[in-house]
Amino acid sequence: MSVEDGFAFLQVARADAPASASPHGSGALVVKLQEARRRISAMAREGRGPRMSIPAQPTDDDLQICSALDEAIEALRQNAGGQRP
Repeated sequence: MSVEDGFAFLQVARADAPASASPHGSGALVVKLQEARRRISAMAREGRGPRMSIPAQPTDDDLQICSALDEAIEALRQNAGGQRP
């Protein structure tokens, strides 16, 4: 699967997702990806790295961004029939 195919898949998932999508559905994934984008934009705008805590907290920038990316990778793999994108 190409990068373009992956983006097309996510666009379709976003368009088809009901507002009340399940926490593990494509609608929730799109929301997580949008939040990751917002966090990355804030870091760039503020000239800082990700906010992280010790011990790690579920609201830490790094955990939120990585979680969204991991879920997107898994969704792309499932869409590609288990192949690695």
